[in-house]
Amino acid sequence: MPKPGSRGGGTWGLGLATLRRDGYAGLYATRYREGVIVTRPLISLGTKLEINARCAPGGSVRVEVADHKDDVVEPCSKESCDPFTGDSVGHTVTWNGDASIPTSHGRGTWRKLRFFLRDAELFSFHFTDSLEERNLNDYSPAIMPRDSKRDT
Repeated sequence: MPKPGSRGGGTWGLGLATLRRDGYAGLYATRYREGVIVTRPLISLGTKLEINARCAPGGSVRVEVADHKDDVVEPCSKESCDPFTGDSVGHTVTWNGDASIPTSHGRGTWRKLRFFLRDAELFSFHFTDSLEERNLNDYSPAIMPRDSKRDT
């Protein structure tokens, strides 16, 4: 194989680029100011939350779960969230060591997620460990209401 060089007046070479899973785009906050991301109201049959995120040294990601009235769903508050400080495509978020999120099925149980980033980038999130009793005709893993203000 010929070495990279000049041929016909141009330079050529061979390279390979890779992207992390679900990492084409992300939301980033600097170390100087905390970034807050709030989702639209959603329903999830999952009881655990996985994030795809990357933190710089000293950076962190925390998550809070709120109900349809913007009240914190205990025990999933920002203060009790164990901060994520690494680089992972599948980190399970925990609150005081417990990964369980109270389920949100039924009318009036929409949930919002609040992500707090400091010198970190969030690429994606999803719920895992769906309830076995779910009725797939009524719900999808994450359903967003057409009119999120109807339950307020």
